Formats: sequence, C-alpha cells, structure tokens
Amino acid sequence: MHFCKATIRVSGDVRTVIVRDTHNPVSWPELEILRALHGDESISDVKPFIRVEQSSKDEKERLRQIYGNAVAEGVFPGRNPQMEMDAPGAKLPTEKISWRNPIDKDPVKADEPAEIKKPQTAAA
Repeated sequence: MHFCKATIRVSGDVRTVIVRDTHNPVSWPELEILRALHGDESISDVKPFIRVEQSSKDEKERLRQIYGNAVAEGVFPGRNPQMEMDAPGAKLPTEKISWRNPIDKDPVKADEPAEIKKPQTAAA
C-alpha cells in the first residue's frame, strides 16, 4: 500500500488547508475517505513516496479507528473491502526518506527503501 503526501482543503474551503507530509502521511485508500468527506476537488498535490505491506482488511480497520465505523463502512463496505491499495503508475522516489509509519506508530525512519515489508511474526 502506498503512503502519500497530500494537500487537503477541509470541506473545500481554500482558507482551511491541511498539508500531510512524510511525518503525517495518508494512505492511498485513505484518500478515498477524504474525498468522500471533503469533496473530490479538495484533495491535491498527491505524491506517493513509500510502499508498505498492508492488507485491505487491516487498512479498513485502521481507517475505522481514525474516521469511525460509519465513514469507513460507507466508503469501503463489507468484510473484505475492495480498495485500491497502490497509486496506479506511481514512481516512488529513489532517495532515502525520513518518515513516520502511521500503521505501527514507529518514530521517524530514515535509510528505508521505498518498499517496506511487514514484519514477520513468530509462529505460535
């Protein structure tokens, strides 16, 4: 799944702008929720910068915790939601990036490749 930098105009208001950067990124699926909440034209300057392993089910749960069940279910209905996880045709930067992973709440990382694999858990 791609994480992105983006600019969001809250409810389309040009005077209320939130910039999400590498230290507070949005996931590619999260952009669909933001579009539903604020309008299609409210999202701009979207730039994917890193890819992490994340299932659509886990991402929906993460989004549910942030935006609430009604919003997450309204945009991504069902137990196994159909959601686009990666930006089509995205070219990720090749340089090392300092960023914060919102999935595991890790502090700012540097020296990470543009594609991160989810940590393996030990078998029970």
